[in-house]
Amino acid sequence: MRSQSAYLGMQGDIWDAQKDMGAAFVGALITALGIAFLRRRQSAGESM
Repeated sequence: MRSQSAYLGMQGDIWDAQKDMGAAFVGALITALGIAFLRRRQSAGESM
């Protein structure tokens, strides 16, 4: 158990991997919403 804690805490933060995954998720979500917004805006301009 001690070696596991030492491995996870090598960077001083045992939640580092979870924070990285959370940041990646937020970035992907923002990107997906941005692309959806741009596509909807383009398709609305074509129908006029």
